[in-house]
Amino acid sequence: MLDLELLRSFVSVVDAGGFTRAADVPVKPGAYVMIWGRHCFFGYTVSPNGEIWWFANPPSRSEIPRDELRRLTTDRLREDLAGLLAADRTPGAAIVRATSEDFGLSNQYDLPTVPTWHNGSMVVIGDAAHAVSPSSGQGASLAAEDAVVLATCLRDVPGIPAALDEYAQAIKQYAPDRAASGVDWQTSGWTAGKLFEKAAAAGLQCNGSSIGG
Repeated sequence: MLDLELLRSFVSVVDAGGFTRAADVPVKPGAYVMIWGRHCFFGYTVSPNGEIWWFANPPSRSEIPRDELRRLTTDRLREDLAGLLAADRTPGAAIVRATSEDFGLSNQYDLPTVPTWHNGSMVVIGDAAHAVSPSSGQGASLAAEDAVVLATCLRDVPGIPAALDEYAQAIKQYAPDRAASGVDWQTSGWTAGKLFEKAAAAGLQCNGSSIGG
């Protein structure tokens, strides 16, 4: 068994999400909207039955302690999130305010790598091998890249054990470059770090003491 707490890395954002039918949004069912807001990354979609599914990724300088997360009430979190989203001309704040059922907040992590990539005929790819924060939106992309590398190794290297060894070595070689690309993606535009800087400049405390603290 792996101790994931030793392997994971906090990515300077936290996550909340919920469901509501009580908000009006300018999109049809099936559309997915992602918003790089001034103080919070936000996304939502409308299900076929009209229910709105949403998530929010406020920035946080450090991990919020578990006992603090447990004490955080939905009412307080709803108020904090709506306040961050109100700065944008989007339905984000209205969606959050219209969410009546309980929802919580959680820290977000990356799992950059694992010590073992395969065992016998079993192999790990994508999020199973190097899980990324949901805020990055890169989980499926990593799995597709890994699948290409794995297929190439199985085609070109005689024998499955040797092909899987080659796959593991190839992944380890390009993992640092890919991680750097992921950092570049997260630090472009409205990223966690930029979000925090913008919020701080506006006088908002977007850390554990303000997001429900």
